[in-house]
Amino acid sequence: MSRWTMDHLSVGQKFGRLTFIELMPLRSANNHRLGKWLCDCKSEKVIPISRVMTGYIRSCGCLMRESKPALKHGMKGTPEYHSWIAMNARCNNKKHKDYPRYGAKGITVCQEWRSSFERFFADVGTRPSTPLGVMLLVDYAATLGISRGAAHLRLKRGKLDGCTLSCTSAI
Repeated sequence: MSRWTMDHLSVGQKFGRLTFIELMPLRSANNHRLGKWLCDCKSEKVIPISRVMTGYIRSCGCLMRESKPALKHGMKGTPEYHSWIAMNARCNNKKHKDYPRYGAKGITVCQEWRSSFERFFADVGTRPSTPLGVMLLVDYAATLGISRGAAHLRLKRGKLDGCTLSCTSAI
């Protein structure tokens, strides 16, 4: 493929969903020639000409939005979603750095939660403003009748003394 030049580009020429309208007088931050483009969806956008001519950019962004599968829950990126991803990784992925502390010790995620973020979220709800670890530490310390510092040290050393930590609807 030969290197493109401005001789290869004319007003009205189409690349993917984009139609070239005009050459812009300025260049991009990394010195690319800029052009104004009209997309099939009727939006105008200023895009580096080289990105369009090489096929790297084929639309104003509408193509990406149309081709993305619809999210089931719309919560990707939320703290709850990150917690669900991390929980599954710690308990199921042998290559995860924390697997030895969770999955290898037999800590598992029930099948309903493992396969469905929606089910996990329906049961757990939104994440509280106080970190769950702090609430569990306080609960653990109260159960054993010891200070928070002593409870933290025991948990850090992996000595749970057979105590079962569980979430209740009050949390």
